[in-house]
Amino acid sequence: MPRKSISTRNDEQRERQAELRRRNLEKRRPTRDDIARIVLWQVITRVHEKEMPKAWERIADGIVDQLAEQGFDARESGLVIEDLVQRYTSGRGGFRRKTHLSARQAADGEDKGGG
Repeated sequence: MPRKSISTRNDEQRERQAELRRRNLEKRRPTRDDIARIVLWQVITRVHEKEMPKAWERIADGIVDQLAEQGFDARESGLVIEDLVQRYTSGRGGFRRKTHLSARQAADGEDKGGG
């Protein structure tokens, strides 16, 4: 049997990924990025609350270095990090919740007679 074309394999992979994302959404399973966002938010807010500027400076420098190694501009990376710190610590945006999960939870509760 001949090997599938790249196009066919890519189409099948897209379908598998879409199905995996759908199942994970149904299970309300967080992604690696969801977890990373919360970890970053907690680190920034806790370091800020404890007024540990040296610790934050080391963490931020490490993040910028890693981003630069991946090909991102170090100066722009630093600016993005500074913006996140400002948002997370000033109360002008803070951490954005995934409201679609709350809406789904409410709907699930109603479906099960819980609301």
